[in-house]
Amino acid sequence: TQDLAARAYVACNLSSVQAVNGDFAAASDSALRGLRILGDGSGQVSTRIACLQNGEWVARESGDTRLSLERIELALQLNKQLPVPDLMSLHDTVGHAAMAYLFAGQIEKAVRNFEQSAVLLASLHMGNTASADVMSSNWASLCFYVGRPLEGMALARRARQIRNSGNGDAPDAVPGFAF
Repeated sequence: TQDLAARAYVACNLSSVQAVNGDFAAASDSALRGLRILGDGSGQVSTRIACLQNGEWVARESGDTRLSLERIELALQLNKQLPVPDLMSLHDTVGHAAMAYLFAGQIEKAVRNFEQSAVLLASLHMGNTASADVMSSNWASLCFYVGRPLEGMALARRARQIRNSGNGDAPDAVPGFAF
């Protein structure tokens, strides 16, 4: 079972590397291979969630919104099945969900997931980290897009504050999000 989880984890992470390099066909194949290795059984739930997160990102980046949503919604369901709650896994999944819903044009769901992501980051004492910076920047872009400029400005300021805090975990620059 451990061997299967390791093989699946490698295949799913390989899919991310392939997508970054622009080979979306290979990335989709690797993500699917990782999920098939795990099967639909109840074992290796954490690894399955991580694979679904990678698979969601690959599908979103390749323009397959339907598959992106399908994978992240399954990951959200699986988070509820973990034998021990894992707030970090839930935060990662909710962050992926926010972006998946945003790209699918499901703005209300995207906003709810960004809000949940912020709450989870605070509960994890990660409010001043690179994760908070990226989340705030992406959420700010959404707010500007949907006509909530004051909220967007506050989030953008928060992201800049984190970035300029000197915290070693805060990134030097955050990739922009274009609509």
